[in-house]
Amino acid sequence: MNITDLPLLIDCDGVLGDFLTMVERVAQQHLGLDYETSDHKALVINQFGEHADAIKYELNTPGTAMSIEPIQGAAGAISALGMQYRVIVLTTPWWSSPTWDFERRHWLKTHMGISVKDVIFAKDKTLVNGRVLVEDSYKNATTWANAWRRKAVLFDAPANRGLVTPSNVIRVRDWAEAYPVILDILREQEVA
Repeated sequence: MNITDLPLLIDCDGVLGDFLTMVERVAQQHLGLDYETSDHKALVINQFGEHADAIKYELNTPGTAMSIEPIQGAAGAISALGMQYRVIVLTTPWWSSPTWDFERRHWLKTHMGISVKDVIFAKDKTLVNGRVLVEDSYKNATTWANAWRRKAVLFDAPANRGLVTPSNVIRVRDWAEAYPVILDILREQEVA
């Protein structure tokens, strides 16, 4: 298979949807906790200590996945990329929620125009081949890029700040930076 026949792989949380702000909102609305992810190096539900189980319970409530706000610029970039390339959303499942996967597919269709058939749930993203992976997890971006010997685009996030990115992983702050970087990677592949 030619590399140009492969899809673009785009993560959801932290790339298309603002998961961290949703968790902050859940902590505030349901538990009265004042929590800002910008104050923390990483979002780990267990950082809520004695409230971790309550946060997990609220995140598993039907409708929570649909309440995530889109990240600015994501819908326009995905639409533009989708006109030229096949875009697949490669996202980690939320195992403990009985409705998360269904809601995630519906959210992606509603906010990003992504067909429910173009969503893959996988904990290990190295199992899926693509032209480029756009991701906010340092571990996912680096392991995927190394496994497939391709470039990945890493969205800046509290959990990955301060980590040195290898040369095959390009860090970006937002979609205004990510879109031209992704196009450059794709053009390089077409010439090679």
